[in-house]
Amino acid sequence: MSGHGLRALSAGALIALCHCDVAHTNADAGTDATIDRAEVGAIDASAETAAPHPACDSVIDLSTAEPVDAGAAGVRVMGDNGDAPEGVANALQPSSGRCEFRAVRQRLYRYRLRSDAALRVSTNNPGSDPGFDSTIFVTTSPCSRAATVLACNDDDPFAIRPPHVTLSQATTGGLAAGTEVIISVAGFYPADSAGQQPNPQGETGTYELTVIEVPSRPEGERCDTSGRSDACVSGAHCVADDLGVGSCVRDGSRPGAQCDDGGQCAATLECDVQRFTCFGTSAMPGAVCELGESANRCARGLSCVTRLRGQRRGACAPNGTEGAACAASEAGVSSCDAGLVCARGVCKRPVAMAAACDLLTDACTTGASCVASTVRGGTGTCVPDGSAHGSACRSGASECDAGLFCIIDTNRERACRTVGTASGARCDDQGACSFDWLCMVDEPSRPFEAYCRLPGETGTECQSDAGCSGGRRCVGRTSTAAGRCLAVVAIGAACDPDRRLDACETGASCVGLAADARCVANGTAAGSTCRAGATPCDAPLSCATDLGNRCVASAAIDAPCAPRFNTVRCASGAACAARGLDAGSCAVPTMEVEPNDRASAATGAPTVFVRGALGRFDIDCYAIDVPAGGGVYAHAVNTNGQCTGNTVLDLYDPAGRWLGSDADAGPSGCPRVDGALYSWARGLAQGVYSVCLREANNGIVSAYALSATRQAP
Repeated sequence: MSGHGLRALSAGALIALCHCDVAHTNADAGTDATIDRAEVGAIDASAETAAPHPACDSVIDLSTAEPVDAGAAGVRVMGDNGDAPEGVANALQPSSGRCEFRAVRQRLYRYRLRSDAALRVSTNNPGSDPGFDSTIFVTTSPCSRAATVLACNDDDPFAIRPPHVTLSQATTGGLAAGTEVIISVAGFYPADSAGQQPNPQGETGTYELTVIEVPSRPEGERCDTSGRSDACVSGAHCVADDLGVGSCVRDGSRPGAQCDDGGQCAATLECDVQRFTCFGTSAMPGAVCELGESANRCARGLSCVTRLRGQRRGACAPNGTEGAACAASEAGVSSCDAGLVCARGVCKRPVAMAAACDLLTDACTTGASCVASTVRGGTGTCVPDGSAHGSACRSGASECDAGLFCIIDTNRERACRTVGTASGARCDDQGACSFDWLCMVDEPSRPFEAYCRLPGETGTECQSDAGCSGGRRCVGRTSTAAGRCLAVVAIGAACDPDRRLDACETGASCVGLAADARCVANGTAAGSTCRAGATPCDAPLSCATDLGNRCVASAAIDAPCAPRFNTVRCASGAACAARGLDAGSCAVPTMEVEPNDRASAATGAPTVFVRGALGRFDIDCYAIDVPAGGGVYAHAVNTNGQCTGNTVLDLYDPAGRWLGSDADAGPSGCPRVDGALYSWARGLAQGVYSVCLREANNGIVSAYALSATRQAP
C-alpha cells in the first residue's frame, strides 16, 4: 500500500478523519452564512431606484397576515414555494458577494413596520419543513433589480447543532416606523464563487414565516449579541466585551466594531474587509495582541506570540525571535535569530533526527517530523517524513511507507495516517476507514480508540430497522435526527450505560458502571429515565429535568457522588468533586481568583475543586503538587455535571512545557486529564504542575466546575 491509496478513500472516510458533521447531505453544508447584518443606514425614500425585477410583480402583502403571539408586533404566515419559478434569473437576487448565496424558487413579501424597531425574519419555526434549504434576505422598498440588502441569512446561526440546520433567520438594524421592506424567502442556490453543486431536493418546501419587530437599542446601551431579542439603531452594531456582555457601538468607532457603510474606520484603525470589522495595531513589543483576524494586532515587523497552547491573547514580539514570524530581508529571504530556524514561517528551535522534540516549539531537521510519543501528548521524537503515523508525507511517488496513506487533514496539512480496511480494524482519532466503512468509538472514556464499521453494524446511523444488520434495531430516531443501529436488551440483562453498543427495551434504562450495568425499569433507580405520570421516580429519588429527565439521588456534603454518569444531586451550593472518573464526593467548590491565565510555578495543592468562568480569549490555570512518580487527574464540567461548550484541558510541567491535552474523554464528553489513561499524565517528576482550562475557539463559558487531584505513584 502506498501513499497514493488516498484515491481509494471515500468521502465518508475523509469525513470521519476531520470530525465533520455527517448528519446531513445538503449542498451548502460547508458554508453556513455568517453575514446577518444591516448593510445600509437610514433609507432615503426619495432616492432614484433601478428598474423593477419581474419577480417584483408577485409580491405578497403581509398587512392582513395573522399576528404573532400577543405582546409582540409582527406577523406569521404559512408558505410553500413548490410552484415558484425555477432558475436564478427568475428571482430577485441579493447584492453579489454580500450574502454568499443566490435565491431560487423565490417568494417575495411586503411588510410595513408599525414602530421604530429592528426586524427579525425567520423560517426556523415549528411549521417549516426541515428539509427545505431556505434563504432569507430583506431589502428596501420599492422592489427593484438593485437590491439594497438590510439583512440576509442562509442557515440560522443561532440554532442548536447538530444536526445541521437548513432553515434561516436574519435580523436587520433599527428601522423607522412606517418603513416598508421586501422580504425574500427562497431555496438555496450556490454563489458563483462557492464551487458547490446545487441541491434541487432542498430548493422547495413548506415553511412557517415569522416577521417580528424587536426593540432597537441606542448607542452605548446593552444589547443581545445574538440579535434574537433586540438590535442596535442604524449605524451601530452589538459588540461583545471579553465577558460576553454586548453593547451598541457606533460603526467604525473602535477596535472590534463593524466598519461603517463606506468600509472605513476611525483614524488609527483599519477595516478588515473579510470580517468587515475595525482593528488597531501596536508597534510596541510586549503590547497585548490577539492571534488571527482580531481587533488587536501587531504592526509590521512584529508578531503576536502566545506561551500556552490554544491561547489567542498574547504579546507582540519582533519577527525573527522565538515563536514569532520569520524576519524577511529586502531580498525576500526569511531568517531567524541565532540558534533558531524558520519552519513554516515561524522561528523555532532546531532538533536533529531521532532527538526528542516539542510539538509546539521545535522544528525537526529537513525531511523529518516531530511525532508525539504518546496519545494526545505534547512531546515526541523527530522521525523521517513518511515513516510513521502522524509524520508529514514525503514528496514524490512514495509519499508514505507501506500501511500508511497520505491524507489531508482539517488544517490542510498532508500527513501519513493509518487506514482501516475491514470491520473492527483500528482507525484512531487521527486515522480513517476506507470506502464505506465508518470510524466509530465504542468507549466514550477512551475516544482515541475507534474502530471501522460497515453501515448497519453496531453504532452506525440509521433511518429505520431495515438499515441495520445482524438483528439490530434503529434506536433513537426522531424527525430531526438519525437513529443508531443497536442490539435491544431486556430488563435484568447486562447493558452498555453509554448506549454505544446496545440499548434497553422500551420502558427500561441502563444503570450502573460499565462492569455491572443492568437494564432496570424506568423510574426505579438513580440514572434511569423518569416515568410519565404523577410519580416519575420511586421515593426517595427525584426527576432531574435539567439532566434529561433522569432520576437522581440526593446527597449531603461529603457523601459519595457519581461524576461519570451524574446520578447524584449534591446539596444546594455543592457539586461533585471528582477523585477519578467513577469516584467523588459532594463538596462546596471555591471560587476562581483572577488572574490565573498562565502556567505557574506557584505553590500547588494536593487537590483543587473550583467554580469559575471563561471570558473571550481566557485561559484558567490551577497548580497541583505532584510527588515523584505520581500522576494527575482532572476534569471540567458545567455546574450541573453536564458538558456545554467546547472546552479543553492542557497539562504543563513545572517548567511550563506542554505535556498533553484532552477535549472529550471525561463525563458527558467533557475534557479529562488522567494518568490512568494518558502516559504523559503519570510517572511524573516531583514538582508543581499546571492544569489549564480553555474554550477551543476562545469563546465564553459562563460557568464550570473543575476537579483536579494528584495520583499516587
